Amino acid sequence: MSDSNTVHGVFTGAPSYFPACCIEASRGGRMTYAHAGFHLGLHIRTHAADDASCEEWDTLVDEMVARLTAGDHETAEERGETVLLALDESVVPGIVAWFEAHMPKCVALVPLRRRARFVEGLVRAWLRGDLA
Repeated sequence: MSDSNTVHGVFTGAPSYFPACCIEASRGGRMTYAHAGFHLGLHIRTHAADDASCEEWDTLVDEMVARLTAGDHETAEERGETVLLALDESVVPGIVAWFEAHMPKCVALVPLRRRARFVEGLVRAWLRGDLA
């Protein structure tokens, strides 16, 4: 994990809804870590880093989105919306590294074996246009 003292643009907290989403996901059932990732994706631009302006945070989020969209995700059109059928898991390490550097408390709540599901939720938010 990156040292937060040397990385610019670190959001040092975790939004209150995110730990709640992770607790629900840890219980199994309908709510998964994809759900947690989706909700963080919906709101990520509102959680500016403690040491960055809103514009700088947007640029950092854009960098993460670029990593996310570099994957060859399998999608389909359903009822006028693009839906994710399969995640290109090659993007997972880069996305996780971004979160370790810029939102370490959030990614720490996601177990290692569930991080691909977390990234899947981010892709779903992007497909909806909420990370654009």
